[in-house]
Amino acid sequence: MKQYLGWIAAIAIAAAVSAGCSSGHTASVNIDAGDSTTTVLAPPATVDTSGPTWTKVTDTEAGFTINVPPGWSATTESLTQLTDPVERFTAATFPLTRWDGNPDQLPRCDVVLPAAVSNAGRADAFATIQERVAATGGGEATGTSIAPDFVLGQGSFANVPTHADLTCATSDPAAGFDTRWIRFEANGRSFYLAVVIGPDVSPEHRAGLWAMLDSFRPA
Repeated sequence: MKQYLGWIAAIAIAAAVSAGCSSGHTASVNIDAGDSTTTVLAPPATVDTSGPTWTKVTDTEAGFTINVPPGWSATTESLTQLTDPVERFTAATFPLTRWDGNPDQLPRCDVVLPAAVSNAGRADAFATIQERVAATGGGEATGTSIAPDFVLGQGSFANVPTHADLTCATSDPAAGFDTRWIRFEANGRSFYLAVVIGPDVSPEHRAGLWAMLDSFRPA
């Protein structure tokens, strides 16, 4: 069954913004951060810098940081039962759900995605980052063995074409969702990125999505 996540840490950004943030706006972000830590950030230059502050998530165990836009839900906990690749981070413009049922019933195209992706509406955006951690029968393993579509830091994810069609996992495959499946590398680590963008998503959510993903920094 699906159940709504109990947020381990619901981060309410305080009215007093830190001195490093030029904006006086505030907002809230739901972060299921587990053992991760969060800090307040100014908005990135690629979005409205006069808007609400963002939240930086630091996961020391998994070894990465990422900056989350205001109004998003995010988690560093797994929403599936995948072990390789393992989910490192998932975020969406809607409440996330964890799948506790049969893993064979998770949304599948050529890949396995969290069940939460099927809750994305026409005006929503969703992203999940998964990491390869061990060798498989297919010969893919940690490191550079996966031929990447993108190397982190060499441009923006927004300009990378998809490696696979993920529309089969959306709520309405005929609705014109923009879906991406991107294999990328950073610091000798191999990752998968799945993105679902509704056809009616706002420019703010679209810009926030790509700015968030471009901020991903593995250790």
